[in-house]
Amino acid sequence: MSNQKAVQYSVSQLGTIIVMCPSCEKVRIVDVEKLKRKKHCVQVRCSCGKIFPIQIDFRQSSRKKVHLYAEYVNDSQYTRKMRTGIVADLSLGGLALNIYDDQVVRLHDTLRVVFRLDNQQNREIQKRMKVVHLDSKKRRVGCKFERAEKRNHDTMLRGYLC
Repeated sequence: MSNQKAVQYSVSQLGTIIVMCPSCEKVRIVDVEKLKRKKHCVQVRCSCGKIFPIQIDFRQSSRKKVHLYAEYVNDSQYTRKMRTGIVADLSLGGLALNIYDDQVVRLHDTLRVVFRLDNQQNREIQKRMKVVHLDSKKRRVGCKFERAEKRNHDTMLRGYLC
């Protein structure tokens, strides 16, 4: 890869991105659906001959880096003990939770998490979520909110994230 900084592109609902060449400014639509489970930083070659890196973001909603104290219970395990963690990033679709105790969390576990937004309203958010990613080195758990819950939390989160 060149030492040129990769420009980030978000994928549309159609599975495409609109890429602009930094040299000739030619724009083209690129289907990236086949890259979904693969490398997210790729080299693009323009018809003008310029080769440049792009970063492809497949997330359904943008994330905001945060540092919010949280408590959670793992409903997939027999213990109902409340644990603590830190919400490291947040989106309308889910969050990343840093856990620091010896709690064992597995892929597809269901967690109930409670945290407060650090804005003027200081609203408490309670969500059920499914574990979709584990990073044991960072002790980070990636979770997707369960959509079965219809509360005002989505409106509160939308306002907080904007």
